[in-house]
Amino acid sequence: DPSIFVGEGGDAVCEENPALNAAAQGDNLRLINGEYSAANEGCSVNTGIAFDGTNLLVPCWYTNVIDVLSPADGSLQGTVTVPGYNGLNANAWDATRNKLWQCADGNKVILVDMSDGSSEFKFTAEGACHDGLAYDGTDDTLWVSGDVSNTLYHYKTDGTLIETLDLTGKIGGCANSGIAVGGDKLYLANNGCSQIYQADKDLGSSTLFATFPARLEDMECDDITFADQGVGAIWSIDAYDRQINAWEIPKGQCGFGGLPAVHECDDGIDNDGDNLTDYPDDPDCDSPTDDTEAEECIGTGIDWFVTQDTPIKVTCEDPSPHPVAHEQLCFKVSYEGDSRSEPVSEDECLELGGEMTDEGCYLTENYCQEELFRAEINGNPFDSSAYFDEETGNCCIAPYVEVDGLSAEDAASKVRPIFQEPVSYYFNFQEDSIHNFEFVCEDILGNENEADLEYFAVDSVPPESEKHFTGPQFFERVCEDGGEKILSADTIGAEGVNPADCWTVEYIDTASRVVVDAEDPLPHPSGLDKTWYKIDVYDDDFSYCERPDLFCNADELGAQHPYDQELCDSQAECRSLGACIDDVQEYCTDNWEADQYDSWETCVEQESYDSCGLSEDWKLYRGEPLAMPEESCHVMQYFSVDNLGNYEDLQFNCFFVDKQPPAEDTLFESCTYEDHDACYIGSLTDIGSDAWDVEPHPSGLDTIAYRVTRVADAACRNETLCEELVGDGEWTAYNDTVFNITEESCHLIEVNVSDKVEKDEVYKRCVFVDTSAPAPNKTVGEPSEPMSEEHQVQGEVFYENLSTTCDEEGKCWDVTLLTPISLDCSDPEPHPSGVEQVCFQVGLDGDDVTEQYCDDKEGDMNDNGYCCIAEGTDFLFNEESWHELSYYCVDNTCNEGDVDTEYFKVEGTPFHIYLYKKWNLISVPFVLINDDPAVVFGDLENVESVWTYDSVAGEWLVWRPEGPSDLEHITPGWGYWVMMKDDETLTIGGSLFQPAKLPPSKPLMPGWNLIGTYGTQWQNYPEQEDISFMCGDEYGPKEETFGSEVYCALNSLVDTQQGFPRWSSLWSYVNCGNHVAGWTGLNACPFDEGSLGPSELYKTSADRMYAGRGYWVEMDVEDEYSPATNCVWNLWNLCVGSEGFLPL
Repeated sequence: DPSIFVGEGGDAVCEENPALNAAAQGDNLRLINGEYSAANEGCSVNTGIAFDGTNLLVPCWYTNVIDVLSPADGSLQGTVTVPGYNGLNANAWDATRNKLWQCADGNKVILVDMSDGSSEFKFTAEGACHDGLAYDGTDDTLWVSGDVSNTLYHYKTDGTLIETLDLTGKIGGCANSGIAVGGDKLYLANNGCSQIYQADKDLGSSTLFATFPARLEDMECDDITFADQGVGAIWSIDAYDRQINAWEIPKGQCGFGGLPAVHECDDGIDNDGDNLTDYPDDPDCDSPTDDTEAEECIGTGIDWFVTQDTPIKVTCEDPSPHPVAHEQLCFKVSYEGDSRSEPVSEDECLELGGEMTDEGCYLTENYCQEELFRAEINGNPFDSSAYFDEETGNCCIAPYVEVDGLSAEDAASKVRPIFQEPVSYYFNFQEDSIHNFEFVCEDILGNENEADLEYFAVDSVPPESEKHFTGPQFFERVCEDGGEKILSADTIGAEGVNPADCWTVEYIDTASRVVVDAEDPLPHPSGLDKTWYKIDVYDDDFSYCERPDLFCNADELGAQHPYDQELCDSQAECRSLGACIDDVQEYCTDNWEADQYDSWETCVEQESYDSCGLSEDWKLYRGEPLAMPEESCHVMQYFSVDNLGNYEDLQFNCFFVDKQPPAEDTLFESCTYEDHDACYIGSLTDIGSDAWDVEPHPSGLDTIAYRVTRVADAACRNETLCEELVGDGEWTAYNDTVFNITEESCHLIEVNVSDKVEKDEVYKRCVFVDTSAPAPNKTVGEPSEPMSEEHQVQGEVFYENLSTTCDEEGKCWDVTLLTPISLDCSDPEPHPSGVEQVCFQVGLDGDDVTEQYCDDKEGDMNDNGYCCIAEGTDFLFNEESWHELSYYCVDNTCNEGDVDTEYFKVEGTPFHIYLYKKWNLISVPFVLINDDPAVVFGDLENVESVWTYDSVAGEWLVWRPEGPSDLEHITPGWGYWVMMKDDETLTIGGSLFQPAKLPPSKPLMPGWNLIGTYGTQWQNYPEQEDISFMCGDEYGPKEETFGSEVYCALNSLVDTQQGFPRWSSLWSYVNCGNHVAGWTGLNACPFDEGSLGPSELYKTSADRMYAGRGYWVEMDVEDEYSPATNCVWNLWNLCVGSEGFLPL
């Protein structure tokens, strides 16, 4: 009576051996017409279709909008805009990342987050990607083809080209368009022939899969929408009319989102329509729901999963009522290879030393060795003997007693010990394979049981785990060239860079998640049991993440596999920590709820810490993505264990978590002005962005985009209000190329900066854009008058048609050397940034003298030949002649105004005469620019009247602001009485001498004559002594004074033969102001002070006549009074002059 027991490491599960249903292929399951969004209305070319598990995703060739459609009726469920692109083509859903692979602008492969339309550029496809794009979840790759192309491209998702395949002749007579992936097969549509071919991924074979009555473009697998009908589907779209078809394919042949199709196994339900209950009778069952009893798995294909270390115990017991014992075990061991679905070849069998029979490959003779078996009787070891029976193909093994002279075969069959206890035999399988183990037990009388046949899958291969990230992630390829780190992008095509000197640095964000995918690999997976992981965060040592190729390993980290650790008790009996955890796991299965743990996993973790000494850093992976909240270098260790206890080597992954968003400064490279209230720029202001990713773990900048929105003026004066605004319109990619804003207003500038792990930040700046140029606002000071016609005519020698130009009011002026000219500007509303400078040109008699004036003003010459100075600087001419003065204004945002040009005749200097209330006796020292009394006194408000005495005519002349007047000219050499109602200052300008004109003179008659002093330039005295004498020092001159000694000023009235004066009396009237006034007599002779020599005598005691003062002079004879230059005093017969002119 045989029995079998599988020792530690054995388990009972069902074999994964899927078989496809026989189903109709190519039947139309549904025909719908996809609705267009407003953005895509009238779109004439639609070649993309994807299925996200719920809806169909259909783009347009000519927009960046994806329409989300219901697979039930094609109705519009929503839209998603993908900024930065002009047209969208073929696409494919990635169920692993839950994102959309999208062909954009014909050849750009991007990954789109459908939650917000943001995208990540991955690579540019060779040969374009208009029609064909499919995601392959079996190896995380992409299949791409162009517009009706015979070339198929296979890429890694980072754009690395894996291979290029020629489709010529493989898919009928038409070229490829759409692509779909189903497990290990490709489905390729040909454009024009309306056929789909099923092909191996290496195109080694291809067969016609289905023929459809519609044009085929992009395709997408869907094993969800029609699952209730027991079938799968391939969606296809027509290129031109958005007609969408679902074509029937067998269930389980093509999964959505690039994943393999899933077999659902619910106990007692026929899910796949093959008239078999899925479990335990249905061999299509991938993951049965009930594996509690091994007997239930008998007949399903696999009885036991074991490892090569699992002991197999077979016991033979002769039953009552009359047992004779002396049992032997006879058995056969087959070799099924990886699967019983395909027979083992004879060559493979013979290579293993097996025997190929009609029933298959057997390794029985290999196992027929005493050293592979051990026998026990009543728990005690016993020698055994084995022999191979050529006739039956069995190996028989039994306990024996050694007898001299007998062969092993005779000893095994004839000389057996007599005992009543059952005999147990132990062995292990030697190969990972599927084995059938067929055995019988035979007693001493030859009685044997019916053969027992059981199947074993021998699995010594541990699970395989792989970490991946969801959400933001960036893998930077870094290379080292001569010890200097450089980005790998810089090394493409470069000589001397060894690929072995390159490594990958990984970055994620705190919004990213870490996922551990584990599976028990083919060919004999016993199933995944659990996955352990631990994560260490390094704040001060980043080498593990910066150079993972060197430091992210067990040796550098000092890491030991937990399952390799031994636990020894006080008796020095040891077992592995993994065995301890297995015991804990069994305990928690029965007790976790009773012990009030919140989950089985928590129980296993805590009991493993407490009972097995496992470090508490180790956690069980529960299948949920892991968050990484800390910014730093993270070192992750992980491994998986299968149901047989095979455990994976420690896996390591080191990566940075970058939680800091990038920073940005909006740069205004020129023409910018900021005051305490606002920032101003101009239409010529170059606007750029300086962005950087923030330490300590910058993943690097990914994209920079900007947009400009016109907003209310208040936002430019209130930073808080500006920050609260959200602009509108499309974002524009910023590629280190400056941009400008040409519309005058307040504008919101938004700059969106994202890093390589998809953290983005929007930086805002509100600025006034001032495009209005300032206007010139020139002011010509006093003294000045419109240019006389005489000067206009004379000036045409240097400036053609000057008279015509001067017809325009305010274009031509007569001024003095000291007439101030203000080059002012007016910056207009609505957003004046203020004037920065004025730029002028100066012409002198037709010659450009701008540079000389620029040096005097300490200005800057520009490229237009203008000198630029600060606004508000008064301008003075340096030469007495004709001048042309042009200028324009520049505001703080570089707006240049129109040029203002005016012409000036410069003659003489200005002179100030201080007039006080009541009478003032004055004169003008030179020929005035305009001698009309109404012009000379016209700007004064307090003049009551102006009088003079004409001694030739013997009459008084008067000018009044209002009322009768007969005084027509104000002339040098004449004296004038001015009655003032209050104090004021009279400013006059002119020149004593003028080209082509007689110098001034005045005829004097015997008796009293009213005269004034000539000239202001050659006779200069620092004070007016008569004013100090009359009025006191506090009434002294308000500025520099001009004058000469009496005998010099009146030298034209001296008898040139005798040297004696022709006047006998000279008086002036001095009004000091503040009601202080009086007469002063002037002596032409110096006072005799005894010992003084001539020089001292003249300097200290001679009276002086002053410019601007009027005088009464009594003449003895008629004479002509004119400006004098000689100064002869007959006492010493010396030529003398005023201080500073001719030395005494």
